Amino acid sequence: MESKIKVAVDGAGGMGRIHALAFLNDPRCELTGFCSRNEELLNKIAGGYLPAVGYGDSLQEEVKISPPPRSWKRVEGLAEDREVRAVSICLPNSLHYERSEERRVGKECRSRWSPYH
Repeated sequence: MESKIKVAVDGAGGMGRIHALAFLNDPRCELTGFCSRNEELLNKIAGGYLPAVGYGDSLQEEVKISPPPRSWKRVEGLAEDREVRAVSICLPNSLHYERSEERRVGKECRSRWSPYH
């Protein structure tokens, strides 16, 4: 059996939580960590709970995460974590390029690129 891809999410806003839910439901992935400046959300996630989001039917209720993912308030902590193999960048579009360049430390960084970059 292949090992799971250890994934982290950068951004704990609505889109970051929707990406996290997708990783939690993908048997090929293991949600390993979250990076966010929002300390309240980050503490909840580090405690093992993914807060609800108000987007359609995506995540109407809080979801239990087991084991709880690691959390970082600064991007440097995530970049230094050797277990994380992929990062989902869930920040405003204007920050995607800058953030993916910061992360190029042997990790796969994905974001939907805007045609305006």
